[in-house]
Amino acid sequence: MKLFKYLTTFCLVTILIVTAVIIKSTIFSSKKLNPSSVGNNNLNQIHFLLSTSHLNPVQFNYNDDNGQISFYLTDPTDPPYKVIFSTTDNLYQQVSSLQKILKIAKMKQQSLKIIDLSLNHPYATFENN
Repeated sequence: MKLFKYLTTFCLVTILIVTAVIIKSTIFSSKKLNPSSVGNNNLNQIHFLLSTSHLNPVQFNYNDDNGQISFYLTDPTDPPYKVIFSTTDNLYQQVSSLQKILKIAKMKQQSLKIIDLSLNHPYATFENN
C-alpha cells in the first residue's frame, strides 16, 4: 500500500512538471519573434512598391518603437525630400497617397520638404520659393 501511494504521487508530480514545461515552452516560443524580420518584410514590400512606381528611395530608417519607416526620395529637378510611412497601416494606400501628393506638387510646381503618411491625418510640407 505504501508503494502505491509513492507511485501515484510520483506520477502526479511528473505529469505536473511535464505540463508546466510544455506551457512554459509554448509561451516563450511565441515571444521569440524577431522584430527585425517584420521590419524586413515591410522594407521589402516598400522597395517593391516604390520601384514599381518608378520612385528612387534612399537612406531607409526603420523605427520599430514608433512603427514608422522613413526614407528620402530623390528627384533630378528637386532636392531630396523625406517621406514617412506607418508600418501598421496599409502600405499600398500610403504609396497611392504619395503618388497623389507628388502629382499635385508637380502640377503646382512646388518643392516638397516632408511627406508624413504615418499619422491619422497625413500632411506634406512645401519649401518656400
